[in-house]
Amino acid sequence: MLEDNTFFPRAHAGGRRDLAGAGRGGRGVGPAHRGSGVGYDVRRAEPYSSYGDFDFVVPVETAGDCYARYRVRMVEFRQSIRIVRQALDGLPEGPISSRPGVKSVGQVRVPKGEGYTRVRERAARSGATS
Repeated sequence: MLEDNTFFPRAHAGGRRDLAGAGRGGRGVGPAHRGSGVGYDVRRAEPYSSYGDFDFVVPVETAGDCYARYRVRMVEFRQSIRIVRQALDGLPEGPISSRPGVKSVGQVRVPKGEGYTRVRERAARSGATS
């Protein structure tokens, strides 16, 4: 794909987002923001689940164009594989069971037809249903 004479010219310098537009005050989330120089990743800054136990790189590109966002995503794919491998290496020997009937920590029950998402407010964290 990179050798394709249409992808690189269109992605490089196309769809440019500057740092100010990327993250409302310079702090945004996701690969689109990391492709514009914002080095924030909630898995690193506020680790949830077991992300704090894994070693991974948060990729950041500064060009802010489509190609920078593509490069960030490609590195994130590789880092996801790295995290999965670490998780698999950390599993104990023996059979694996999902332990039916045991609730995981932080499990949220949401009524059928509704959704749940984590939102961050100025002073606190809370959940919202819709």
